[in-house]
Amino acid sequence: MSTFTDDEKLWTDLIPINFHVTYWNYLGWKDPFASAVFSKRQRTYKALGKSRIVATPGFMVNGNGWQGWFYKQAIPVAKARYLGNLKATINNSKINLEYDTVNIEDNTDQNLIAHVALLGFGIETQIHSGENAGHKLKHDFVVIGYEQNDMQTKQQLSLTDLTLPRVKKISPTKQALVFWVSKKGDPTPLQVAADWF
Repeated sequence: MSTFTDDEKLWTDLIPINFHVTYWNYLGWKDPFASAVFSKRQRTYKALGKSRIVATPGFMVNGNGWQGWFYKQAIPVAKARYLGNLKATINNSKINLEYDTVNIEDNTDQNLIAHVALLGFGIETQIHSGENAGHKLKHDFVVIGYEQNDMQTKQQLSLTDLTLPRVKKISPTKQALVFWVSKKGDPTPLQVAADWF
């Protein structure tokens, strides 16, 4: 994933997010970026039939499982269907997120969830035990802070307030913010916005 840091399509056509999972923590090294929420996210994709497997690494592209990485294929970059305007406004540590679906034919007053992830780049961790003992791992696009909240829908405008994720004891060389909206019970992004922070 590190190769995408300088990609010309980054934050427009390509928004990589590295969600670390907890189900390998029993091997002797606890991943400092792992979250049970991210493990559940991966299992939900499988339960919904959008991914055949729960694995690390596991790749989702536009909400569907993709196994091409294992065969050295390029990540498919295709324009996703337009599903509304997403606008994030940051004021101090508060984020106001608006999702406008007024011009979409199939918009409904459905239960929506707003997400924000703080991504870290250039982070290194020394592995002391487990299968990677003695190695130093470099992390880019890794989620180092995450928040989500239900959105309140009024006609075709969904609104919510989120708290800007903060992280202690990690010193990334760069950071980025990613905002997205999904339906409750389905982690597939409906609309995404991201940029360096």
